[in-house]
Amino acid sequence: FLSQPRLRQIVNAFDTYVLLLAAAMHDHDHRGLNNQYYVNSSDELAILYNDTAVLEMHHLASSWSILSVDSHNPLVGFSQEQFLDARTTITQAVLGSEPRRHFEHVTYFKTRVAANAFDVPELSDTRLLLTTTLYAADICSPAKTWKYASVWAARMMQEFFEQGDREREEGLVVSPFMDRHDTDIAQCRKGFIMLFVLPFFEEYGRFVSERVGRDLVSHLEANAHKWETEGEAALGPLLNALRPSNELDDEDLDTVGTGPSLRKKGAGSIVPSAMAARLTRVSGRRDSSVRILPRRSSLSGRERRATESDAGRTPVASMSMEKSNSVKPISENGGASEMSTTSREVSVSKRATSMIVA
Repeated sequence: FLSQPRLRQIVNAFDTYVLLLAAAMHDHDHRGLNNQYYVNSSDELAILYNDTAVLEMHHLASSWSILSVDSHNPLVGFSQEQFLDARTTITQAVLGSEPRRHFEHVTYFKTRVAANAFDVPELSDTRLLLTTTLYAADICSPAKTWKYASVWAARMMQEFFEQGDREREEGLVVSPFMDRHDTDIAQCRKGFIMLFVLPFFEEYGRFVSERVGRDLVSHLEANAHKWETEGEAALGPLLNALRPSNELDDEDLDTVGTGPSLRKKGAGSIVPSAMAARLTRVSGRRDSSVRILPRRSSLSGRERRATESDAGRTPVASMSMEKSNSVKPISENGGASEMSTTSREVSVSKRATSMIVA
C-alpha cells in the first residue's frame, strides 16, 4: 500500500520508516489467543491492562522494552521531537489494530475522505492514514487470490480451534467460531469477508487507487463466492488438519483439564481422562507427570478447584501464559466469520462484531 502513488504523495520517508516499525511491533509476542481469552481467564496480562486492548498493549510494551536498549534501538540519532513523533504514531497505529475498533476505522476514514482532508493533511490526518494502512495490511489476507487466501484461512481457523480446545480444557466458555466440532468454516469465512473486509476495502482500496480497489474487491467477491458454493470442501487437503478423524465424542467433550502447554514447571499436568487414555495408547506407557482429572459433572466447583490444587496446578487466573505455537505450517487457509441470509447466519453476524481477527 505504501508504494502506491496516492500514499506516496502524503506519506514521507520518516512516516514510512515509522510505520514499518509499527508493523514489526504490532503482533510481537502474540501467543495465538485473542483478547477475550485473557479477560475470561483473568490472565495476568488482562489484569495488568485492565481488560482493555490487552494484546495491543502487550505488543507495544514488550516491543519498546526491547527497543529501549541502545544496541536494539532503531531510533538512535533521532532528535527528541522526532522520537516523540515516532513513538506517538507507532502507539496509535498498533492500538488501532484492535479488532473492536474496526467500525471506527471505516466510519472515521470515510468521513475524512469525504472532507478532502488528505489533500493537504494535518498531522492527525497523516496518522489516521498510517493507522488505517497498517490495519488494511493486517486484515487483507482474504483479499488475496484464492491460492494464498485459502492458506491464511486455514491457518487462522487452526489458531481459532486451538484456542477453543484450550478454553474447553480449562472449563471456560468456548468462544464463537472457535469450536472445531460445530463451527461452519465456510460460513465463518464468508461472513468475515462480507461483514468486515469487503466494506473496508471498498473504501480504503478506492482511496489508494481505482486499480487497487478494483483488484481487492474482485478477489474478495470471488473468495466469498467460493466459500458459498463449495463450502468447507474448498479447502481441499487443508481441511483434514482442521477436522481430524479422531475428534472427541460428546462424552469426551464434557471433560475438563489442562494440557501440557500450561504445565507449570515442576508440577504435574492435569488432563482429561479421555485424553490421557489416548496418550497412553499412542506412547504405549503412562507419563507419571500426568494427573487425571475426573469428569467435570462428577465434581462441584469447590471440589474441582481442590483437586486442581492438590495436583500442583496453579489456577489459570494467576498463571503466566506460555507462548502458543498455534500457527503451524499447514497447507494454508485461515478464517474468521461467515454468513448468508439464514437465521443462523444472522446470529453469526451479531457474534462476529465482537471478535474480528486479523
